[in-house]
Amino acid sequence: MKREYKHNFIVAILPADESVTSACLRIVIAPVLLILVFSSITFSQRNSAAAQKAFDEGNALYERGDTESLNRALEKFGDAYELYSKPQNKSYMALSRAFLGKTWKKLGEPVQALANYKDAA
Repeated sequence: MKREYKHNFIVAILPADESVTSACLRIVIAPVLLILVFSSITFSQRNSAAAQKAFDEGNALYERGDTESLNRALEKFGDAYELYSKPQNKSYMALSRAFLGKTWKKLGEPVQALANYKDAA
């Protein structure tokens, strides 16, 4: 047997064995779950866009080739690595590490370059 529950603008048809409280929880929880799912997707997309931007900026700085630009490129590639690590985008994390190694190598720091190349592998 079903019963009807009305409150303000909410109308719910409840099974006989379901309480009004549990029905209200279902009505409240479902939209909250949807919001959480969509907000995590949006966060991931924004995070990926920010990571790509940092990576592109690092690459542009790397291409300049002067010491100051290379040091700034290290920061940007490091930022990209951190941003890519939040959604665990492993291929881009590895790419960021490889470019960190490439930049360290160009700065004449083979030890740091090798460490980043190993982390990229």
